Amino acid sequence: MLGSWLLAGCGVTPARPTSTDSAVPIASGEYVATIRTPFAGPLQARMILQADAQGFKANTPPGVAWGLVGGVERLLGPLVLPFVFPSGMILTWESSWPTVGHPGVGSLGVGSLDTLRARTVVRDPSSPFEVRWRDDRLIATITLTPWERAPARIDYRELVASLGRMLPQHYFDPDLAASKPVRGYLGDLAAGAAKAGDDIEFLFASAMTARKHIAKYGTPVAYPKPTEESRAAFASSSQPRPTFHVSSDGGITTLRMDSFLDDATTDAAFGEALATKPAGLILDLRTCPGMELGSIRAAAWLGAQDLSMGVYYSAAHRATMRTKPPRLPDERPVTGGDVAQRVLARDGFVNPVVMPHPGAFHGPLAILTSRRTSSTAETLTAVLVRTGRARSFGEPTAGRPMLDKEIDLGQGWAVRLAAYDYALPDGSPLPAGGVRPSVAVDKAKAPAAARAFLLREIERGAVAITSGETP
Repeated sequence: MLGSWLLAGCGVTPARPTSTDSAVPIASGEYVATIRTPFAGPLQARMILQADAQGFKANTPPGVAWGLVGGVERLLGPLVLPFVFPSGMILTWESSWPTVGHPGVGSLGVGSLDTLRARTVVRDPSSPFEVRWRDDRLIATITLTPWERAPARIDYRELVASLGRMLPQHYFDPDLAASKPVRGYLGDLAAGAAKAGDDIEFLFASAMTARKHIAKYGTPVAYPKPTEESRAAFASSSQPRPTFHVSSDGGITTLRMDSFLDDATTDAAFGEALATKPAGLILDLRTCPGMELGSIRAAAWLGAQDLSMGVYYSAAHRATMRTKPPRLPDERPVTGGDVAQRVLARDGFVNPVVMPHPGAFHGPLAILTSRRTSSTAETLTAVLVRTGRARSFGEPTAGRPMLDKEIDLGQGWAVRLAAYDYALPDGSPLPAGGVRPSVAVDKAKAPAAARAFLLREIERGAVAITSGETP
């Protein structure tokens, strides 16, 4: 079986620039792919494209992936990498050309990983290509420029050096910032940066290095800051929102949060969800990394009374929080996360108590969690479950409640560092293994289990009302 995997992985032929019929919309050759996303500025990738009358296939240079995996290469490279990254290509892309009345369609992804592949749409070869996720969200656009007109390269080694200077100043745990895993991470990342020829290669080296070293502590993620041109590409209100999705079935509404950002975004999500007049609500946080304190605004939409949300604090307040008992800062009443975010940035700590929103949902609530539920999504889950407001279904959360802060690295790049740690309302830390679900179930089966729970709660409430009891 392993032999067949290796043969399959090595047998994928990379694109090679060959002579092309002049009628083909884009000629075979080497290009700079400029990738724009809603939350990060342009990413540059060198791609080799081979075209014919029906379409094209393209890929990043062969062999590169195998040389950017750091310490993993010596252990697993000869066995696994040829299968995961055929011919050592980081990105692979295939597409048809558009025809009259029909766009060209294709697939773009990381290596051979189906979970990291997205659909591409070519409406006009002279316009940016669209990259859409499975739910039809526009997640990126791509433009191709001949390689000879490639922009000046970023100095990736200087980015790593800048990151090394920022870590001791801003990381949530000074001891961890000076630890062997972090030193190893920076050392291997510097080695990868020296080999990287474009943004995608540098980001790939970053991901491989993080998996080897400190991912479980909240690995720093560097990225180019979004430009106005990148923001404009995603400004259309007709596009599906990239941060939440609402669906409703039989009186039960599911609100899937893909991230928590500002209060306005959280208000839009709950406004759309509660407009369905649900009898029960499922809050799906299985793929939510938290991100910002919009989670506090979410608690306002879900609470019937004031809720203590715990304490976020920087490294400067770590010793105070570790006293027995911890010396908690005074609680601050808030209606959402925007104010709490400003206080945290100013003072280095915040202990918010969120007040209910006038339109808050008071019915039965279920939360879906997985190992990908982290940061502020994780702390929201902990508060709602511990206070009895919700029941959770799925897997334990990530055990990474830290809150990130954006730090400038220069050259138009920034990094999100885990700058603030978290303590529960009583001052105790979140369990190292994450928040255990009320009902442990496979994450794929969690929606059905949550729905069954809500239906029972709705029926119980209806019976209580009929009999004149308090539900």
